[in-house]
Parts: sequence; C-alpha cells; structure tokens
Amino acid sequence: MALLDFPHINKRQIKSHGGIQNSNLSDADKFNYNVRELRILLNKLSKGNFDIVSKKILNDFQYTPSILKELMKIIFMKATTESTYLEYYVKLCKLLFKRFADKENKEMNFKNLLLMKC
Repeated sequence: MALLDFPHINKRQIKSHGGIQNSNLSDADKFNYNVRELRILLNKLSKGNFDIVSKKILNDFQYTPSILKELMKIIFMKATTESTYLEYYVKLCKLLFKRFADKENKEMNFKNLLLMKC
C-alpha cells in the first residue's frame, strides 16, 4: 500500500511552486501526491468521461517504476471489487499495456506487472 498522505502538505503550496515536479517536496511526498491524484482520477472513471480521464492518467504524470506499480495495484483492487466498472478498468489496462510496453525494463512494463500480481 502507498505511504499515507502527509497532512502538512498544502495544495496551495504545491501550486505556488509550479506543480509537484518542480516543488521542493521530498520524494515520498511527491509519490504520495501522485498516488492520491491517480486514485482521484480512477474514482472519476465512467462511461461519459473515460476518454478524458484516461488521457489524464496516461499523460499528466511522470511515471517511475514505483508509481506505475502502485497504479497497477490500485486498478487491480478496483477491478476485483467494483464489477460495475470492470469494463472501463479493462479498457484502461489495454491503453496502459500500449503505453508501458518496455520489454527490457520489466518494472516499466504494465502488462508484466499485472501478470505478476495475478
């Protein structure tokens, strides 16, 4: 599971510093912020806004192996517990398979990460 969000971090602080990547936050704080934002986007996933949300998930984050692995864990948990939205999680996984298909670096291969989880 991801580290807990740090309550002392204020969103205004992050925005005033030019976003999470440009701020002077620790790596753990950046990780937690990104995981929280991914969770928020996944909670918004639906038929009406799938394209918008999936594009944000694919393009608005600087993925590291740890963030990609955490995203995989969240999607796996949601897909196994929220059967109503399973179709959208599968579609999202297909997009992630295409985006993160690094055959040399297995930590950046979404399909491999998901198969290892299964």
